[in-house]
Amino acid sequence: MSSKMTAKLINEDKIQILINLNGYTKGARNEIFAIQPAPIQVSYMGFPGTTGASYIDYLVTDEFVSPLCYAHIYLEKLVHIPHYYFVNDYKQKNRDVLDPNCQHKRSDYGMSEDKFIFACFNQLYKVDPEIFNTWCNILKRVPKQCSLAP
Repeated sequence: MSSKMTAKLINEDKIQILINLNGYTKGARNEIFAIQPAPIQVSYMGFPGTTGASYIDYLVTDEFVSPLCYAHIYLEKLVHIPHYYFVNDYKQKNRDVLDPNCQHKRSDYGMSEDKFIFACFNQLYKVDPEIFNTWCNILKRVPKQCSLAP
């Protein structure tokens, strides 16, 4: 369905609150939000910063990601969720990482302790040929004492 048709359907269905879960990620359809088909439009999860878009009313976040003292730099009104806005926050899932008695070392994972490690934790669909070529060009310029994460 086209963006214009989608926005028309949202408006005709009288959707009151429209939530953008993609932000500025590949495949996002922000143009639907730009048409302003719902009276309240919210950004959540897909992009942790301000969208800079006047058509997004609220940003669901937390004090760690978007401290209130910086609210003035956001176009959106901040809606703070207590604790963590990101439902699979690593602090909840992997508490051992924070345990001072359980310090992980690179060597635990077969990596060198004395080299800089490059890693990419994006979803594979984000690594298109242009991005892959860019990273290859960067890595060609890296001194030999660096290594790549497996």
